[in-house]
Amino acid sequence: MADKPFITIDPDGTQGRTLHLIVAHPTGVRYSNQCGGYLCAHPCIEGFLIPLGQVAIAQELYDFFERHFQGHGYPGSMTWSETALAELRSIVAKVVCWRTFETHRDEVEHLELDDERIEQCMEAWIPVRTPYGQGFLTLENSD
Repeated sequence: MADKPFITIDPDGTQGRTLHLIVAHPTGVRYSNQCGGYLCAHPCIEGFLIPLGQVAIAQELYDFFERHFQGHGYPGSMTWSETALAELRSIVAKVVCWRTFETHRDEVEHLELDDERIEQCMEAWIPVRTPYGQGFLTLENSD
């Protein structure tokens, strides 16, 4: 049996500063994103990808990680103050994720920071709760 497909989001860095959502789901496809600032980590998760766009919110996230972690936004280098968590929660709550049903009815929902998985958070790999279940909000790594 062949390995599961492994997809790197924006491998050549040409897609620009937009948001993507990877929702954990047994699809047989694994997604990865370079993240963690200067660490250049490559975590992956099996699921499905939703391109979100939302450039202005992506910029808020870049600014947040630069202000709080100065390019060292990876586990082991980050201390989460309640102020930083509250700010990240607020930014993530602005992210719109359309939920579409087979009846072609759509609902606008917002993501939530998944505080229970905050130890997995790093720049460009943010654990979230989505209308579809657990996932990661990703963006271009700032290294």
